[in-house]
Order: sequence, then structure tokens, then C-alpha cells
Amino acid sequence: MTCSNCGRENPDEARFCAGCGSALVAPVVEVLCPSCGRENPSQARFCGACGSPLEEAVAPPLPVAPRPSTASYAGFWRRAGAFALDGIILTVFLNVVLNGLSGFLYIGSPPGLGFALVVSPWFLYPVVVGLSAYFGSFYGATLVVKLLILLYPWLYYSVFTGLRGQTPGKMVLGIKVVRGDGQLPGLGCAVFRETVGKTVSTIVLFLGFLWIALDRHEEGWHDKIAGTHVIRVR
Repeated sequence: MTCSNCGRENPDEARFCAGCGSALVAPVVEVLCPSCGRENPSQARFCGACGSPLEEAVAPPLPVAPRPSTASYAGFWRRAGAFALDGIILTVFLNVVLNGLSGFLYIGSPPGLGFALVVSPWFLYPVVVGLSAYFGSFYGATLVVKLLILLYPWLYYSVFTGLRGQTPGKMVLGIKVVRGDGQLPGLGCAVFRETVGKTVSTIVLFLGFLWIALDRHEEGWHDKIAGTHVIRVR
């Protein structure tokens, strides 16, 4: 099947283009009038040119829409690898660059909480930061710095996913987030996916993420909530 967006040839069973990620649409079937030979829509009962009935015309068989090939979707381990790469980027930025700029960010923190933030993955930052704030952390840190630590991971995922369909980790591993029609999610959908969707995937012992390995379309709960798919683009 030829992609109408980039012209790349794809397997007949493919749902998304392997080159650009666009949804692949099957060609429209027409019915030939037996009297004048004009092409008519497959649902038409009479010819639009001569008015002859089309009941006797035999339309070409409609192509059967195949189920999406599992090869089109990004699997659990590839997505986990992209997640790990993005986690490294987030951790390095937040714990080296931001900590260096903010100066005495952890002065006054109870022993161990500063280290816990350094080694924690991004999705546990709110928990660690909440404990740290409760026990007197962030002494000397500005409100802007606190907000950056809490919001940066969600901004990172939402902006990259909404505008490109790929975070840096996904770019490296050749996977992409698209909507059901094959288009980029957009900022609104991406923010919903990364906040509400991933919160739901996280709160039940991360079962929403583990669901990717069990689902036949390899979708997490956040994908189903936001109506997105993660596909392979190479």
C-alpha cells in the first residue's frame, strides 16, 4: 500500500506508514455502469450519468481491512528502553544543571533526602519532593526552582510528544506516538496523556505501564485514555 503523504510503499497489512507514521487509507472502490461505463460510488443504486440501474453491475470485491500488524506497534521493551533514556536525560538535567544553578538547594534537608532525589527516577520526584518539603527541605530554594523540579518532567514529555510525537529517547529507538488517524497528538492530547493518563497508569502499582506487555496492540492505559498508539518508524 502506498502512503499518500510521503509515497513510500508499505506492506498491505500495515496500518501506519513506516516512513512518516501517517495512517494508511485503502483506495475508494467504484462501481462501473453496465450501460455507459461511468464509475459510480459503490453505494449508488443508479448511474449518475445515464440513470441506468446499477443492481446488475458487479462491483469489484471490497478489500478486507486487515487487523493492524503487531509489527507496526512498538513493543514493551523498546518503549521501556526509550523511557530509560529519557529518564537519564531528565535526571542529569535536574540533578546536575538545575541543582548547580540553584546553589544551596538542599541546605536544611534531612539526611538522605537530597541523595534520594539525585538517584530517584523522574516519576517519583513528586513523592521525594513532598517528603523533603514536609521535613523542611528546599531551604534557600526559590519558588521557580521548586516548580521547575516538579513540572519539568511533564513539560519535557508533553512538549516533545505533542509537537514531534517523539521524545529524545523515542527518537533514538525509532518509535513515535500518534493518534488513531496517524497524526501527531498535539499539545492538548499530549498534556492529557502525560498527566491524567500516566497518573492512572502509575497509581495502581504501575500496572498501566506493564499492560503494554499484555495488550495485543501493545498500548498502556495512558494510550487508551488519550486515544494514542506508539508505533515503530524504523
